[in-house]
Amino acid sequence: MRYLSARTAWETLISAVVAFAVSLIVFGPILGLLNSGWAGSDMLSTYVNAEAWSGFSYAPTTHFGFPLGMNLNYFPGIDITENVFAEIITNITGQPFVGVNLLVIISFPLVAALMYLVIRMTGLRGPLAIALAVTASLIPFHWGRALGHTYLATLYSAAIGLALVLLIGSGQFERLRRLGTKRQKIIFNSAISLMVITIAWTGVYFVAFTLLLGFAALIWRFAHRARLKEIVIDAVPFIGVGALAVIGFIPALLTLRADPPLLSLGERLPFESVTLAGNVAVALLPLPQSSLPLMGAYNNKIVEAISAAPWGEGTAITNHGTWIT
Repeated sequence: MRYLSARTAWETLISAVVAFAVSLIVFGPILGLLNSGWAGSDMLSTYVNAEAWSGFSYAPTTHFGFPLGMNLNYFPGIDITENVFAEIITNITGQPFVGVNLLVIISFPLVAALMYLVIRMTGLRGPLAIALAVTASLIPFHWGRALGHTYLATLYSAAIGLALVLLIGSGQFERLRRLGTKRQKIIFNSAISLMVITIAWTGVYFVAFTLLLGFAALIWRFAHRARLKEIVIDAVPFIGVGALAVIGFIPALLTLRADPPLLSLGERLPFESVTLAGNVAVALLPLPQSSLPLMGAYNNKIVEAISAAPWGEGTAITNHGTWIT
């Protein structure tokens, strides 16, 4: 049993190379400045997050937060894979900005490669599949968030989440887990486990994104008369995503529970995640406006929202990504 043909491997590589080459329109002039801060505002907090990260949680530090220091565990988050990557690069290079900046650059070819594999799962391949994968990696949301809410822009967990949902919704997960030799089954289960870990520990927004689509996939399987035993097995990866996400929050939850006066400051209501993360459909559009009848008031609100957004990430950077897309 072969999971990846030579053609698929080559086209995946081509997607990554093309996305990286196109991203150099923006990153080329600043590749020599990897050890410099690329933006202030929200990106400054990303640099601080990476600097204060200590394996699986944040280490209290007096290097930031004058005069009393800073403990980022008071603000719950599960941006674990991003922080671990940045921490490893920082430890290797001894430079504070390289890890986060390199993550931003790598995210474009990585997302293109992953999106090609997702598209390939639908049966499409060749130049059109490559073009769609590259375009998916260059959506305005990716550019607009990259120099602001950087970890929200690293869309690789969203692509992996889509792959997991497609595997399960199409019934391929149930079929593949039973095929092949013992060694191949171990490889397959290890790959699924790695996908689950990456999704669960790369930001709460894409955890929710995956679980919502996963619920829809399970309903789809039920509607197509899959056996109850199969549906239960199909649900295991999604249960794993949810469980690992909760585990990722444990350091923050323990810190908050130990300091009740600050507990309310670290909480966020569910509807706030929808408001702050944004609508996925809107994020995919170059300009989230509608030409449908009676949508004038909606369009005016969009224009007002863009005008009121912070200058750097709300207009100039996002528009740059729009032109490229």
